[in-house]
Amino acid sequence: MITGYVRNGFEPIIELIVGGSTGVQVPVSAIVDTGFSEYLTLPPVIIQELGLTPSGSVDIRLGDGSMRRTTIYLARVLWESSWMRINVEETNGDILVGMALLNGCNLNIDVVLDGNVSVAMLD
Repeated sequence: MITGYVRNGFEPIIELIVGGSTGVQVPVSAIVDTGFSEYLTLPPVIIQELGLTPSGSVDIRLGDGSMRRTTIYLARVLWESSWMRINVEETNGDILVGMALLNGCNLNIDVVLDGNVSVAMLD
C-alpha cells in the first residue's frame, strides 16, 4: 500500500520513488490529481537529475482549458513493491499523479487537514 496525507489546501500527497535508466532514483512528493488522465508529471530539474531522454511530445489541456505542447520521457516508478515503466510529462508546475498510474487501484482520502491518503492494488 502507498500512503500519504492531505496537506494545506486539501491536496492529497503521496510519496514515490522515481528512477531513470542510469540507476538514479529520486524521492518525490506528488499530488494525486483525479482530473489528470496520464501517469506522472515532473519538473525539468528532476528530469535532468534522473538523466531521462525525450521519447516524444504531446499536446495537453491544462486545468484552465488552454493547450500546451510538452515533452514525454520514459521513467520508472516504484509502485507498491514493483518497478513500473511509465511515461512522464515535463511541466513547470506541481508533481502530479494521474489516473493512468492509479488504474487498478483503490484510492482512499480522508479529506481533512493531515488526513490519511492510501492507494492499494485491487485484487
